[in-house]
Amino acid sequence: MQEDNFDSTVLDEMCFEAQRAQEEGNIEIAIDLFSRLTEIWGEVEGATGPKTMVMRGFLGRALTDGRRYEAAETELAALLIDRESVLGPDDEQTLVTRGNLARAIAFGGRPEEGIHITRMLLADRERIYGADDPRTMNARGQIAEFYADAGSDARAAALFGELVADRERVLGSTHRDTERTRQNFIIASAKSNPNAETIGALRELFDQEVAYEGLSNPGVINTYAILANLTAFSLGEPLEGLGMLTVVVAERTKLFGPGSPLTLASRRGRARCLILIGQFDDAVSELEDSCVYADEESIANDLEGLALRMDLVWARMARLEAYIEESVGEEFDYGEDDWATVEFLQARSDWISLEEDSRWLEPEHGLRRETLRMKEEYEFNEESEESP
Repeated sequence: MQEDNFDSTVLDEMCFEAQRAQEEGNIEIAIDLFSRLTEIWGEVEGATGPKTMVMRGFLGRALTDGRRYEAAETELAALLIDRESVLGPDDEQTLVTRGNLARAIAFGGRPEEGIHITRMLLADRERIYGADDPRTMNARGQIAEFYADAGSDARAAALFGELVADRERVLGSTHRDTERTRQNFIIASAKSNPNAETIGALRELFDQEVAYEGLSNPGVINTYAILANLTAFSLGEPLEGLGMLTVVVAERTKLFGPGSPLTLASRRGRARCLILIGQFDDAVSELEDSCVYADEESIANDLEGLALRMDLVWARMARLEAYIEESVGEEFDYGEDDWATVEFLQARSDWISLEEDSRWLEPEHGLRRETLRMKEEYEFNEESEESP
């Protein structure tokens, strides 16, 4: 495309459409539009033109939101090299790209690496802008976010708590950034130390969000999903949690579709509730259906797909253990029961595939630790094809 042969206004409108789609959760539409914009601007001004690099940055961020972490990392790593070369290492756009690259790496299963990159980014922003600059505080918030995503909720709560105090001092208690950090602190506190006080604060936050935004707002539904999981698994009320998660599944299906990672995450929570109340067949069916959606959405080897497969193993083993206990107790012989043998071999086969696919995760990642715990708990043997 020649530079005098196109209308940049059309491309600007296309960019706005892509950004709106991303904000509304229509990530595949955003990725497609940003990909086309990157190609078009690349033809006009080259790969390192200012507009092209902006579109490449938008595309990398959208790929991360779409859980295409490997593609996002490749895109953003190349962009970082170009921005450092053209703009310099201290330019704000270069620093933004470093933060987005860390985000793709951390959410892609390597949180420690993402945190390390962001700590170096934080040091540079403190040097360039000072400790109280919002951009410096954003880097601090990103580190806390990475800890939370990896399951280190206590560390995340401590970091969010420190950041809330500093944002209140610099920006005021009602600033949008302060309120967002306070919300993250409440969520991380409830997850790391669930008790009447912390979960009560989370419930109050949810009630406020519903009053202002309505239940169908994606952020409100996210808070409700966390509250539902804590109700089911921390307060020991799986039946109540099941009802709450059923609402979450319905709302997320309407907002994002049945195969979106958020919808699948809430279906996984619902399946866990079904396991806890002894409805094992329903739990297995829920997870099997969810795994089909995960395959269709091309996230079968992504974190959410791995977690679904892990819970399917758990559901199968819980169903098998209940069957053994109810049927014949300690004298049970797998060799005399075809169903039980098949059930165990299926669970073990699923686990072997899961354990293999999770090895790219850092050792301290919560999902990686869970797969190894399951190996020990159920005495899965990768070498033997024989039932126990």
